[in-house]
Amino acid sequence: MILYHALTTYHFLSCIIHRLLYHPQDKAILLVDANDLPRLGYSDYGKIIESGLFDRVIRFPSAQIIDPASVIRLNPFFEKLLSPSKIQDFEKFYIAGIHSDFALYLSTHQIRFSAFEDGAGLLSRQHEFITGLSTNFPDRYRLLKRYGLADFSSAEIERIFIHENAQLPNFQDPRTEPFDVVSGFSSLKKPQQDAILNWFGASNIDPVRIEQKNSLLLTQSLSSNRFMSFESECRMLKRIVSTYATESELLIKPHPDNLLPIETMFPSACVLPASFPLELFPIVSPRKLSRLIEIDSAGARAINFFFDQTVKLYWGYLRSYRLEDEYKAVLAYLKTVPYTNPTLTIGIDLYHFDALTARIYPDLSERIMNRIEITACGQAESAQLPARKQPSSVIIDAENVRDFDNARVNSILYACLDQGGRVAVINNLRGNSIEERFPALKSGHREARLIDAKSEIGTSKRLILIYDSSLNRVRQAEQ
Repeated sequence: MILYHALTTYHFLSCIIHRLLYHPQDKAILLVDANDLPRLGYSDYGKIIESGLFDRVIRFPSAQIIDPASVIRLNPFFEKLLSPSKIQDFEKFYIAGIHSDFALYLSTHQIRFSAFEDGAGLLSRQHEFITGLSTNFPDRYRLLKRYGLADFSSAEIERIFIHENAQLPNFQDPRTEPFDVVSGFSSLKKPQQDAILNWFGASNIDPVRIEQKNSLLLTQSLSSNRFMSFESECRMLKRIVSTYATESELLIKPHPDNLLPIETMFPSACVLPASFPLELFPIVSPRKLSRLIEIDSAGARAINFFFDQTVKLYWGYLRSYRLEDEYKAVLAYLKTVPYTNPTLTIGIDLYHFDALTARIYPDLSERIMNRIEITACGQAESAQLPARKQPSSVIIDAENVRDFDNARVNSILYACLDQGGRVAVINNLRGNSIEERFPALKSGHREARLIDAKSEIGTSKRLILIYDSSLNRVRQAEQ
């Protein structure tokens, strides 16, 4: 007998497909966290049994234990829950959602199990999950960490099923086994596919309405998971739609934990059911779409092949969306200056900057992509600067460089201005403090410019500080 445990929609889909592919003849029980799945709109679990997807479904309310001394309470709870079966009756355990109470139960009893990653590519990005969990749920995080269930380091995990192509480059873990729910679904028999689609409510999706749209926006559960306020999330989402899409041509797939009134906010868009797994979207859509817009969505990594273009934003966008007008202004400035060497950005949200460049100034994309980013720890990301070449332009977010390596940044600014480069400073809320932190700027001529950042999607004026090399001023005088 086999036991599966699922927390989320992705987990649920993974368990169903895995069971049908690897254990079609074995009796299989599905353990469902009742606190999670009801919010998705599921209620008739009898259809899962009738369709042969599982032989038994057990729903239970997770206690979300945070006190190590309380873990012992899980013993009688799960013994009663699984009755008349006993834990010894199961040959294999497959856990989708290792941060669950049931995973704690197995770990405390040193029972080996296999696990599914929490989304396509997330095993190689554990720092993202850990950061959110430790920040927003610190007590729960400490308990899970104690048992190796915060980062998949538990000695009881014998295998981890992952979307191999969605992992970061060079990622390796000897316990992993490739498992792609999209290709796995395609391998199922037609009646099995229909049963899964019916369970997840595919009949509620109108293919005619999808046919009329060309872009898909994926939301995140940011306010519900305490990453930002409800009001801020609403403002941010409106900014995304106004910049990267046309509402009347837009499909929106809300996150299952979504709290925003999406249909009210975007009445001209087509809103898909939050409960429908994103990974099955290529199955119900009559054609490929032009654009996918996402904020670090694991589901997007599984289906990006279905779109001509992906607008990928990242967690830095939760802050940088407020600076979009400043980003537009500095892009407008870059169009006016000569380009010889790469453009260097310091403290800039690269995902946001790249997406905005491609959207409003596509002719600058090649130039902007040929640059590096100096991070707070002083390391270089993206392409390295060519040997003996200094950047033609440097862009700095003055409020996002407080923890940076001042000496390294200062040396780069000196070299840039010394060889005829230019420095643009945005988000400078503290006057001359940027010059105090980076004295190299004093070697350039400072000018405050009110730049018209006009584009086909809007007009804005923002004040940008420009530090110009004395060499450029000499050249201008000679001309």
